[in-house]
Amino acid sequence: MLALPFDLVFIANEPGYALLIAIVSPLASLIILGPFLYVPGLKWLCGVLAGTAAILFFPGLAMSVVLFFCGISGVKILLCWLALLLGVLSFVLLNHRQLRVIVSEYNH
Repeated sequence: MLALPFDLVFIANEPGYALLIAIVSPLASLIILGPFLYVPGLKWLCGVLAGTAAILFFPGLAMSVVLFFCGISGVKILLCWLALLLGVLSFVLLNHRQLRVIVSEYNH
């Protein structure tokens, strides 16, 4: 049987923690990645991760709030949010050139 190295009982008992993770994680990652956007060696990687966090914030928040008020377990909310994270990350990785053009046109 597969065992996780940490206990998810607190998230299962209180789904508000999963909602908190879904809200705070993209904002914290944007704050952490912000200064590294100007480092030449890390610019592409930080841009992809920051773009993922920026695109993920609103759909992840909406999905988590809806699932929270429907009474879904916190672990299921967290797993749905992680699935959304992987989907957005793959989208940003596959379309980073087009997204860079869109963002640069928007900023000028």
